[in-house]
Amino acid sequence: MQGWSPRDGTSTLVPPDRFSQPRVCYEAEAMIRVAMAVLVCALSGQSAAAAVVDLAALFANSGFENDLAHSQWTATKKSANYRLDAPVVNPTVVPYGASRSLAAPAGRNFVGVRNPFDEDINGRLVHVPVSGFFAAGTTFTITAFGNRGRLSSAPSGQLGSDPPTLSLQVFTWPAGSTPVVNPQTDNWSRTPGAVLTRQFTAWSTSGTWTSQTFQFVINVDQRYVALAITGKNHTSASYVAFDVAPPR
Repeated sequence: MQGWSPRDGTSTLVPPDRFSQPRVCYEAEAMIRVAMAVLVCALSGQSAAAAVVDLAALFANSGFENDLAHSQWTATKKSANYRLDAPVVNPTVVPYGASRSLAAPAGRNFVGVRNPFDEDINGRLVHVPVSGFFAAGTTFTITAFGNRGRLSSAPSGQLGSDPPTLSLQVFTWPAGSTPVVNPQTDNWSRTPGAVLTRQFTAWSTSGTWTSQTFQFVINVDQRYVALAITGKNHTSASYVAFDVAPPR
């Protein structure tokens, strides 16, 4: 298994009656006011200084290591070619000319989207939104692995002019109710404040894992963030696989 190195993809308290309170209450009140001031300064500083957020560290089960059911991730059907059962954790994927199935490039698990016939099967996983304060200028970063090729049942190992593709999308929202995605339509319960898309381009030879680091920058304050990863097949007896690198 090849080593990998990240690459850029393009990421008031109302005081009580003082005369009726003992001195210890004065001191406690003062401490509370200091704490509040520190909090306000911290939030102001967060708005002024751009933060970098590693999505692999922020998201639970970011690398599909928890189970074989891609918990925390929802398969969605964006159009007719998308199948809810297409993204599979640790599927049997034997690339053309290989003698064994693919293994994960990091950890134990990866996700594969197989297209054994000529159906152009696509698979999409959407991570549940995570809440937080994400100030304008925040950079979300994530490193993904990609692997594509023809299956061992293909007549040849050539992918041709329309090979499988892999893309990542970051969604953010302002304050409000927690957004929920509809698996049958890929629509969100409320409109995202931002949708940022990146294409995986660091492909190597068929059957070989490579990595690419992506950055997504938001220009307004947001309170929720989610990620979608999409694998698309355009050739018969083909596959596309992906994984997320562990937090750095």
